[in-house]
Amino acid sequence: PIEKIWRWIENPEAMPRWNPKVMRVVALSPPYRVGYTYGITYQMSGKTSEFAAKFVEYQPPSRLTIRLTSPAYPQEFFVEERYLLQEHGGRSQLSQEVVVHNSGVNMFWRFLTWLIMRFGKPTGQKYLEKLKELIEGER
Repeated sequence: PIEKIWRWIENPEAMPRWNPKVMRVVALSPPYRVGYTYGITYQMSGKTSEFAAKFVEYQPPSRLTIRLTSPAYPQEFFVEERYLLQEHGGRSQLSQEVVVHNSGVNMFWRFLTWLIMRFGKPTGQKYLEKLKELIEGER
């Protein structure tokens, strides 16, 4: 059911269970609504990065947008994680989009990244597949 999936998506403290790049999440304000904030630590390619996260769109049980910022990057740089949860023919569908704003990366590297993401072969289990396993394994 959509409500069961939503409970996982709206709870950032559950992220380390399904996203191997998330090392730690620390709630900073009462959950869950627009404006909810938390700290999140990622580890990517052996490098640890700290971000401040904020719910900028919160429409249970269908839409959640999280904005991530860091003092380690220019103020105009931010990342948005967008989740959309819908029901189609009795089945639930979750989509995730990660959008990087004002990265400073030139067009060549952006295009190359798009090509790799579009046509490259994924390695390991995808994050949302891991989330699906966890949700379906709940009793």
